[in-house]
Amino acid sequence: MLDVVLWSDRTTSFPAEDIHRDGQASPQIVIFVGTLVKSFGGMSLSGGSS
Repeated sequence: MLDVVLWSDRTTSFPAEDIHRDGQASPQIVIFVGTLVKSFGGMSLSGGSS
């Protein structure tokens, strides 16, 4: 699991409740593009471009 923080209008337009509800019955795949990944728990999560 990876915690993701959304800012601006992305916060209100992202269907989090729907994804959570649907995820109770089946896995949900969400792709975030244009993200800025930093670090978590002292481990760098930054990588090269893909």
